[in-house]
Amino acid sequence: MAYLSFVAEEMLSDDALVQLTLDFAARFPRLAPQEIGLKPEAVRFDSARLKSVLTPERLEFGWSWRRSRPDIEGRRSRDPRDGDENEYLSIDLDHVEQQELLEVAEWYAQRVRLAYAHIHVLSEPEAQHAAARGLAFLGISPQAHKDPQAWSYYPRNLNQLCNGIPDLCWVTVFGPMYVRHFGRERLLSAPAPVVREIATDTILLQLSHSYTEVATDWEKFNATREAVIDHLGRECFNRSARPAIPHPADSCDARLVDVDPRFIPRELMPRRQKFLAAASTPPEALPPPLTSLEEMLAHVGRLKVITIMGSRVLIDKERKELIGFADPKLAEEWIDKLIAAGVEAQGTSQR
Repeated sequence: MAYLSFVAEEMLSDDALVQLTLDFAARFPRLAPQEIGLKPEAVRFDSARLKSVLTPERLEFGWSWRRSRPDIEGRRSRDPRDGDENEYLSIDLDHVEQQELLEVAEWYAQRVRLAYAHIHVLSEPEAQHAAARGLAFLGISPQAHKDPQAWSYYPRNLNQLCNGIPDLCWVTVFGPMYVRHFGRERLLSAPAPVVREIATDTILLQLSHSYTEVATDWEKFNATREAVIDHLGRECFNRSARPAIPHPADSCDARLVDVDPRFIPRELMPRRQKFLAAASTPPEALPPPLTSLEEMLAHVGRLKVITIMGSRVLIDKERKELIGFADPKLAEEWIDKLIAAGVEAQGTSQR
């Protein structure tokens, strides 16, 4: 499985997102979405109807899509509260060529002002390396610890990048803010097998000629990664200072090196300062959580129902959090009753 993550410098408008999806489908028809949303609410992808499907309500927090042969899952996450957004694709490598992955990365870089992007694959040692740094997680497969296909690799976002670059992937793309931060010559002279400018002020670093080397020669791949990190400046990376694979039982947090604010791009400083200010501010007094249907019916003004990727979600507006349910059927039953009682419902209705 290949994991692609694209992080724009600024959140795109709804119209721009829809057009980007249409353009992607036109340029890469073999990789285009077949379904938008999650089952059973999934809608068949139709470029002529996409604008009516991707409504502002559906776009508010992002959406997901999928196709089969090649098996692809796509997800766009959006957080309108802080302008954070990323596009994330997982692609089955059995039916996709390496060159096609690189063309997707280059295409995005030429159409979106990227802060950062990556393409990564997980062999068994790379999965353990990434998991120890909190960058990969196990799936539900019973053979998860032995099968790299059972792992998933976390996408990046601006919030994560403002604390330092987590690591280098098989392919890492640095956008204009990082070209200014590191300097063009330093990036272009990085000791990687492939270094090239794929868009204006956007430079791609590829740590091996073939992604298969992440599995067949991981030691060499990792040594190249360490050399590139040393070349760019280890102080810019929020990661373990040692190249060896940590033991799975080790604490991830204890192995991370905090990045001095001087070593992140200046464009990310306002976001970094916002986090620091929030961390030093005493939390505001919040009302107790609503845990029963009776309590919710008594406080309908606190609640709101929205649709995220085809599923209805209940939000406590005063606590600014989602209300989780262990039983999906119970959640649907309660949401119907709450909507009937007058709870605000955005982009959804009683079923």
